Amino acid sequence: MRTLAFACVVALAPTFAWADGSEMLGNPTIPIANGNIVMAAGTGMQNGPGLIQIDLPAADIVQVIAYWSGAELGPMLGDDSIQIAGVDVFGKSIGGPTFFFTCPAGCGPTAGDFYYSAFRADVTDLGLLAPGSNTLEVTGVDFFAERSGVGLLVILDDGTGPGVVRVRDGLDLAFLPFRAPLDTTVPQTFTFAPAPFDRTGQLTIFAGSVGDDARTSAIDVVVGSTTTTFDNPLGSNDGPLWDTTVLSFPIAAGATEVVAQ
Repeated sequence: MRTLAFACVVALAPTFAWADGSEMLGNPTIPIANGNIVMAAGTGMQNGPGLIQIDLPAADIVQVIAYWSGAELGPMLGDDSIQIAGVDVFGKSIGGPTFFFTCPAGCGPTAGDFYYSAFRADVTDLGLLAPGSNTLEVTGVDFFAERSGVGLLVILDDGTGPGVVRVRDGLDLAFLPFRAPLDTTVPQTFTFAPAPFDRTGQLTIFAGSVGDDARTSAIDVVVGSTTTTFDNPLGSNDGPLWDTTVLSFPIAAGATEVVAQ
């Protein structure tokens, strides 16, 4: 059984209120390395500094990409620089600032219009990670209204054969009661060459601003005529307010496309 890896970087905010671009994910404007293993980990940053913990196999680390998001009060871009393991990381805006909701007076100092932004940085050359156990402290995430979190997407190659890696990133905000286009995310289509055997797909998602309360989430993955629905996979699993979620699903022989939403 072979695995195809797909990565979506998406910030969801099911509260009152992440394409390289806003309100739609897209192809990254940086090259994505070839590899046959994709791993990811993250940390919520709402309550201050966080730790990213990730165990990597004995394989070549070919690319490491950092993502982060948060919100400001007003149409400001947000914090484009953070620190990982004490190293300054400077990101490129990949979406926002996008207005999402107004927090009422009861929100205290964060009352006002929440505008979200998302950022990306290729940190491969910083040498932050190695095979084995890794723990990295993350600091300097300085959004005022909300500090959603930080994630690391890691592409590896263990030399056992070619893999398929597809990435979409950006800012796509969604909360079902809101009016379009903020009521749902935009479907993402990943294409690949067919194979005469069954395979397994692996969808890796970074999501910010999903609380750990009773609010629900769902992710649909469509392969041909088969839809796999993942119920409630998000809920600040990395601590407030960040999720790193890996979902596995079957890809039948002959399939050439996966649609995720």
